[in-house]
Amino acid sequence: MAEHVKLNANYAMGIFQRVMQLTMKQYITAMRINHVRALLSDTDKSILDIALTAGFRSSSRFYSTFGKYVGMSTATIPQT
Repeated sequence: MAEHVKLNANYAMGIFQRVMQLTMKQYITAMRINHVRALLSDTDKSILDIALTAGFRSSSRFYSTFGKYVGMSTATIPQT
């Protein structure tokens, strides 16, 4: 992304973090969690399938990350 706009990568990351109030990693993780939440309410796939589709490498990593970002377990989210 930084290369595309001809900025030093560290400088671009600093700008991103100041503007978004999140590191790039935190932002990407939040977007992945939002994607999972949308899929949970709109699919009949299992939570594990959805987590893997969103890029989580294991169910344990997904569950801990989901709990950290959402503040609740996936069991509280209704599935269709």
